Amino acid sequence: MAKPKNQHQQFAYVAIPLVFHNENQAFLDLIKRDGVKFLRFWWDRVGINLDETERVSPDGLNYEIHPYKDGRTIVLIKMPIPRNEREAYFLGLVSKPPKRSFLPWFNFAYVYVLSYAVDENGSPSPELAEVTRSARYVPTGKGTKPTLEAFYKKVLEILDKKKKKK
Repeated sequence: MAKPKNQHQQFAYVAIPLVFHNENQAFLDLIKRDGVKFLRFWWDRVGINLDETERVSPDGLNYEIHPYKDGRTIVLIKMPIPRNEREAYFLGLVSKPPKRSFLPWFNFAYVYVLSYAVDENGSPSPELAEVTRSARYVPTGKGTKPTLEAFYKKVLEILDKKKKKK
C-alpha cells in the first residue's frame, strides 16, 4: 500500500497499529478506561500536522472489546464510513497471549483490517489485510461483507486457524 494519505488512513494504518503493537497492555488499559475518548485523542493527534484537505471527521468512530478463548483480548474498532479507496471499515486488534511461548512468533499481537477496495469492474470489494508491527499493510485476501459481525467472525476464524497450527 502506498503511504497513507489522509487522517482516516494515518489513524487506521499507522497510529493505532504502532501504539497497539508497541504498547500492547497500556493500549488495552487505556481503551478500557477511556474508550472513545482515547480513540478520539489519537484521531485528533494524527490530524494535527495534516493539511485541512486531508482531515476527516471522526463520526462513527467506536469500539467493542471481546475476550478470546485463550485469554487474549480482541478490540474491534469501527471506523468512520470509508469514502475513498483503501480507507478502513474496521480494525481488529488481537492482544499478545497471556502465556509467553518460547517461540517468539507465538507472542505477537495482531492487527487486522477490512479496507474499502474496488474490483476491476468498479464495484466495492472489501479487502482483508494485516498491519504489521512496522505499520506495513499486507493484503491477505478478499474481505468479508462490511459489517462488524462478519469482520469479527473472520478475525475469530483467523485466530482459530493459527491456534490449530501450534
